[in-house]
Amino acid sequence: MQQLHTPSFITGLCKFDIEHKRIFTYIKLIDSLSDSGATSCCSKISVLGLLNMLRSLFETEQLDMKVEGYTEIDSHTIAHTEFLHEVMEITNEANPNTDMQNVIFFIRDWHLYHIANHDRKLSDFLKKRRHEKTLTRKISSNVQKRDQATSVLDLRGRGASWPEIARTTNLTISKVRTLARNNNQQYDN
Repeated sequence: MQQLHTPSFITGLCKFDIEHKRIFTYIKLIDSLSDSGATSCCSKISVLGLLNMLRSLFETEQLDMKVEGYTEIDSHTIAHTEFLHEVMEITNEANPNTDMQNVIFFIRDWHLYHIANHDRKLSDFLKKRRHEKTLTRKISSNVQKRDQATSVLDLRGRGASWPEIARTTNLTISKVRTLARNNNQQYDN
């Protein structure tokens, strides 16, 4: 069997990559057992176990797509749904003694294609979205600090004491002094 979980199939999103690797490890285990003559390992039960792993992964992906507002959620979800229906159909029609390994290979090949095409796009979108959220949080935090510093400096310029400024701004006296110091303002005890 070909090397399955290679760097070309890594999406860069840890939780997805871990699940992909787990699925490929399971497929490789089934394949190695069937190569050693244990044909019962490629039974319908093995296929159903693999499908349960995939369903779990698909649910996680679909939740992330929904939460993050992924623009291609419909086509991605349809790909999952059609795949699951197709595998169930093939599995039900397959001869449990001879065809299950072919079903496993179908699942493997579909999953490799899906990762390389659909999951890669999803990964790029999610990484970009999370980067944007991080930048927004940093900007928001910097604006909040600037606004706090402005309030502290304004109150201090009006002659307010450190304890008065702390009460007014809901900051500790230490934080008030730090803000004033960081903004190159003179302060006294």
